[in-house]
Amino acid sequence: MDFLSEKEENNYIIKQNFPDDISPRLALLFTRIQYRGMQPLFPASWKIDFLGLPSTLFVQNNSNFRPPLCSMNNTDGGEFRGKLAFKRLMFLGRDIRDRIQLSKEYSFSHDSLSIEPYILNELKRFQQWMEKDSLGLYAPKKIKIPYLIFVSSYYSDFSKNVDVNINNNYIIVAEKMENKLREAAQYHRQRILSKYIDEYSYISSISPQDENENTQITMIDKFPTIYGFAICGSQIAIVSLNSSDSKNPIRTLLVIDYSNTTQDLWSAIAISLTMVASRDEAIEWSCFEGSNDISKLTKQMASVKMTEDIDF
Repeated sequence: MDFLSEKEENNYIIKQNFPDDISPRLALLFTRIQYRGMQPLFPASWKIDFLGLPSTLFVQNNSNFRPPLCSMNNTDGGEFRGKLAFKRLMFLGRDIRDRIQLSKEYSFSHDSLSIEPYILNELKRFQQWMEKDSLGLYAPKKIKIPYLIFVSSYYSDFSKNVDVNINNNYIIVAEKMENKLREAAQYHRQRILSKYIDEYSYISSISPQDENENTQITMIDKFPTIYGFAICGSQIAIVSLNSSDSKNPIRTLLVIDYSNTTQDLWSAIAISLTMVASRDEAIEWSCFEGSNDISKLTKQMASVKMTEDIDF
């Protein structure tokens, strides 16, 4: 599927019968991940720095299609740092396999060549570039409730016991990710509802409704989607959750396995696209500040310490 314009991409998504909990942005992300080798993802100016990549991944010079993976501030510095950040993601699989091999050959301890913290650092590096690149569109430092969550088995006591079966680590990571996603979704949902109720109460106070007027409050039909990277060993699960309903299922978009030597490029693209979606989510919803009750909740979220866990 070759999308030559944003209109073609949007028309394709509209024709798909996605479940109700799949937001338009999540549907777009799913489509881009599914067809990530068949549509342009980078600006034409990036082609000279990635000569080994398929030409289909780059926008044509005369195209109006805005690629998802590009600098938003249109500066040379932003483009340069973006290319470096993506290159590091491309080489992440190679670095992980080297660390695994060294650990086997020299019998290093569990913490000496830790895989999961290294993966986390590289993911955070790309996220930091996006945040700096989009300064002025929203203020990431002011956002206490995350739209992007990182979870790892590394900070679990179980993961440091070499006798524990790896399947236990998968279960631990899955439970941690579900808890954090649903916790963040609950806070986002309360934040949006609180903002809506505050505005509705203000409007009602200055213009009282007539007795015969329909007093039914218009239902809110759009809520943020939260994205997550669940890291376990050399694998990363990309997941998402729509905060519109507490009963919404957690969607797994892709599972990346860095032991597979043929998927490094496509894994880097999938990670980048997911971070772009989370950034766009933050930009769209940055106008919602919430009430005092929500401010208390954001302080609770901010109290999570990185030394205990890496979810935020």
